Amino acid sequence: MLTLDYMLLPDVQIKALLLQSGQVNEKMFADLEQSATNARVSLQEAAIEKDTISDENLGIIIANFLKYPFISLAKVIIPENVFRIVPERLARKHKVVCFAKETDGIRLAMADPTNVEIL
Repeated sequence: MLTLDYMLLPDVQIKALLLQSGQVNEKMFADLEQSATNARVSLQEAAIEKDTISDENLGIIIANFLKYPFISLAKVIIPENVFRIVPERLARKHKVVCFAKETDGIRLAMADPTNVEIL
């Protein structure tokens, strides 16, 4: 599962995804790009800060591109015993949260789902 709290893709890829999704047009993108440059932030950060796209919608677009499921942890109630499966030190270092425990394993939300080190 992917959560968006990490710049996983370069700005050039974010641009393509935003334009492809129809969330922005060329004019909006030019304004967004200028804002990102002026504020010295990534396109992801600028898009969210300027309310061009919500954090969740951008996460969904990126997750779909990477072919990973997306989850909004704000919409999930995580039992304390499940939350504590991943030690806090590792959770913070790798930006990973255990949000479900099932008979066949656990479900993790990760800022970088390509990080196989944590698995």
